[in-house]
Amino acid sequence: MLTSNDECIEMATVVLDDSELDIANEVGNMGQDIPDPNACFNQKVREQNRRKQWQLNYQEAAIYLQEGQNNDKFYTHPQSHEALPAYQVAHNHWFYMLDMFAALVVMLLAASERPAVAYFELPVGIHGSLEMLCLLILSLDLGIRFKWLRLWGFIKHRRTLFKAILILLMLVESIVVLVRQTNHFRVTRALRPLFLLHTHYCQGVRRITRQIMQSMPPILDMIILLLFFMLIFSILGFYLFSGIKTDTNFKTIQSSFISLFVLLTTANYPDVMMAAYNESRFSCVFFIIYLSLELYFLMNLLLAVVYDTFSNLEKSKIRSLFFHKREGCMHAFRLLVTQANHSGLSVKHFIGMMGYFLPKKSKRDYYLMFKALNTSKTGMIQMEEFFNIYEVSRLRWKLKSDVSLWSSNFRHPCNIIFKSLNWLANWKYLDYFIYFVIAGNFLWILIETARISSDGTNVESYNFTTSWISISFICIYSIEAVIKILGRGPYDYFTRGWDLFDFLVTLVSVVGVFGEIFENSFYYVMILRPFRLLRLFKLKKRYRDVLGTLFVLFSKLMSLAICIIIVYYFYAIIGMEFFLDTDLKDCCHLLLMVVMNIVVAFVLESFIFRINYRRQMHLDDIDDHGVYKEEITLTESEMHMVTSLAAPLTGEYIRSQGEPVNIFSSSLVILHYKFLQSLYQILPLDNVYRSKEFMANRHEVVNAMQALRNRERPNTEQRADNADLNDVLFPRDVFPSTEILSDV
Repeated sequence: MLTSNDECIEMATVVLDDSELDIANEVGNMGQDIPDPNACFNQKVREQNRRKQWQLNYQEAAIYLQEGQNNDKFYTHPQSHEALPAYQVAHNHWFYMLDMFAALVVMLLAASERPAVAYFELPVGIHGSLEMLCLLILSLDLGIRFKWLRLWGFIKHRRTLFKAILILLMLVESIVVLVRQTNHFRVTRALRPLFLLHTHYCQGVRRITRQIMQSMPPILDMIILLLFFMLIFSILGFYLFSGIKTDTNFKTIQSSFISLFVLLTTANYPDVMMAAYNESRFSCVFFIIYLSLELYFLMNLLLAVVYDTFSNLEKSKIRSLFFHKREGCMHAFRLLVTQANHSGLSVKHFIGMMGYFLPKKSKRDYYLMFKALNTSKTGMIQMEEFFNIYEVSRLRWKLKSDVSLWSSNFRHPCNIIFKSLNWLANWKYLDYFIYFVIAGNFLWILIETARISSDGTNVESYNFTTSWISISFICIYSIEAVIKILGRGPYDYFTRGWDLFDFLVTLVSVVGVFGEIFENSFYYVMILRPFRLLRLFKLKKRYRDVLGTLFVLFSKLMSLAICIIIVYYFYAIIGMEFFLDTDLKDCCHLLLMVVMNIVVAFVLESFIFRINYRRQMHLDDIDDHGVYKEEITLTESEMHMVTSLAAPLTGEYIRSQGEPVNIFSSSLVILHYKFLQSLYQILPLDNVYRSKEFMANRHEVVNAMQALRNRERPNTEQRADNADLNDVLFPRDVFPSTEILSDV
């Protein structure tokens, strides 16, 4: 790092092009330590220092974009060049995996601690040492974060501060365990899943968990109402059924309340009612009214409250994510523009930044992204165009001539053969034939299973022999997979969900056939074959909507599944510590009931929107409508610019577009993104964003005018303050009110 002008003079010379001589509009935090280029007397050294400042601006702009994409708080942005190494280590994928591994091992240690699971029990010294090792690995993240956040940023980040306190507490406990060589009461083990939530790969789980906690207040109100009615009916049940000698469910008010709670959860469903019903058939009126009110009315009302609360939180979160990304784009844009033109971003600086933001892409891809963003065709990207960087960066580009057939460059006669296979793979009657084969295979499995069931044969002892019919079906499936892989290409085949599903089922079926030849224990793979019938559901629109909604929600449902496992882990640790010798039932039903209602809310919201969206847009296949396609043309000069290392980068070719020689196309499935855009109404948020800026400027003007109005003026009488200057300058019927904008 340079610190003086003498060092500047002694540095080696470099050859720079004209674009490197641009003066940055704003020097970022990383470039503050670089000497001022204007302070160096040597022109070549001055140009090199300016180049260093640009490179650091590129890197810092890429960090801003990553923070906007990952929803990282901008106050955690590195404030100096010394903080950059620590920031890069903490955001390295290998470090992410190490942190994830340590968090999982800490959770799994519960199986080896008292009371341990059979075959997993370890001595106190071993599992105590493993726990301390994992906690030290987890504390590495805290030390590295403290390096670039400093003390105030570390304390301000509440999640990091809570993790530090928790690690310190658990380290003290593990030391006590190692010193005493025995386990003691440790309920803090229930908080170990928080380390997993803190990892980079569990962002979705962390977000859903946070929203569940935020949605608890209105949900608790409904749960209190639910328990209130349950208490009323438990009192009625005590007075009505406590005199029945054979009925122990309502002997006391406590047993009456617990019995009705068990009845609500539908666990041990008939036994609660049978004794009273055996005494008097009119007792069914009590249980019918109770179930109608509690199970069918209040529980569904609870679902509606969960649906509404969680949907509002999701809308608010999507809106905040939208503006957070825009704020990251604004920070990055200011570091990439020059003082000569602070409203437009050039090709040179855009490609320099993308080298840090997406380092695995080529210069050609960077230039194609630039042209896709530059919809105004001016050769300079404006701020409004730069806001779409996150969507354009996800595109994958290829020559349009390569789109139709992957084997177009093969030699004769291979190209003819693969062309025929491509035609056969896209032939619609091939799919109809496969559907017919799948239906026939299902009927054969059903007949074979019915025959085994009617004979009363034990499945585990049954001698499964591979029949020629099963082999014929699997051969047809294998031939279909080979035709589609060779005809459409491996990349196209293995990137389609249904084709990948068919390939896995076919592969497992082939392994099962060979396994049945040598050993009968492979019979269980037969249950996987009927899953290919799911392909038949694509033939009907309603079934496509159901399965399409499932695929769209798959990532969120996985996050919810992990959240449910964490809830079970939390209650399991508490149960082992407090109630080791007590048989507990339905201990965590209320919280799981809320989580499962959120699952239902997800499914309902996405399914209803999918149906309404397809109906409103008059679409036969909504999945095809969710594919975003972009075509960009490149001239011969542009191709030379992006392939040659010596050619200067300029946007003049965009302004004076010549005859295209290459056409690049890209496609991206953005159905889920479009769902969120339409569902949460973030399409008009751009106007809202501008309106907020306008309202901020409006308040500044009003305050300035109000100050001028209220100042004392000599020889002037004070006028009556009957009219509001705010309404005079900005009438309400012309400009929206501040209250309306604050609610958007």
